[in-house]
Amino acid sequence: MDYSKYSKQAFETLASGSPELKLLVMELRDDVRLALHAAVHERFKEIVSSLNGVGHLLTETPKSKAGEIDFSQIEDDETYVFYLCCDTTISSGYRGTHGIPE
Repeated sequence: MDYSKYSKQAFETLASGSPELKLLVMELRDDVRLALHAAVHERFKEIVSSLNGVGHLLTETPKSKAGEIDFSQIEDDETYVFYLCCDTTISSGYRGTHGIPE
C-alpha cells in the first residue's frame, strides 16, 4: 500500500476539525485495518488448523470481516460448543479530530 496519501503535509494542509481531515483520518484507520487483516487472518487460520488437528472442528463464520475474525464449532442442534475470535482495533487521530466514530 502506498501511504503517501497520509503524509504529514496532507494532514497539515487540512483545517483542524474539518470534515476532510476527519475523513482522511478514517481512511487511514480503514486502510491499516485492511492491511493488518490479511496478515492476522492468515496466521489465525494456521492456529485454527492446529486446533482442528487436535480434535476441534472450528470453521470460519459469515460474521468474519476485516478486524473481526470469527471461528466456531457448532453442534447439529445449532449449539455453540467452542469459538475462537480475534478482534483488532485500529485507532487514529489528528489534531482536531477527536470523537471519530468507529
